[in-house]
Amino acid sequence: KIIMSMERKEISVRTDDKKQEDIKVRECFGWKLVKIESRRVTRLHDYFATLERDTEMKNYKKLVALEEEHTKCKSQIRTYKPIVDEPEDFLVLFLLFILAIFPLVIYCVYKRNQKKEIAHNNAKSIKRMHEIINEAKALL
Repeated sequence: KIIMSMERKEISVRTDDKKQEDIKVRECFGWKLVKIESRRVTRLHDYFATLERDTEMKNYKKLVALEEEHTKCKSQIRTYKPIVDEPEDFLVLFLLFILAIFPLVIYCVYKRNQKKEIAHNNAKSIKRMHEIINEAKALL
């Protein structure tokens, strides 16, 4: 009688759609589905699949190595998050906006005041220049 050495593991899958896809991927590495059950772990129902694989099957070590490499690649997948994906992101964006705008507003106010001051100074100087010319003409 041949005694097969079986390896067992349980995987958790969040959604019903992902359940079938994930099990199909595992089957590529020699796993066979034993059972699926739904358990309430968080506020959502998670699906738990129990899988088995024969450790004495042909190319077992190669399949294990490929599965590990597949898992490593899967863990390196990154997802792009839009700028304003969550309320905290909006707060950070708003703060950055304020930090960028505040100095710009201060600079604009400073330049406007500088322009007014120069215009006032120039008007005062031109008025005095006219007065000096009139005084000089009176002396001739």
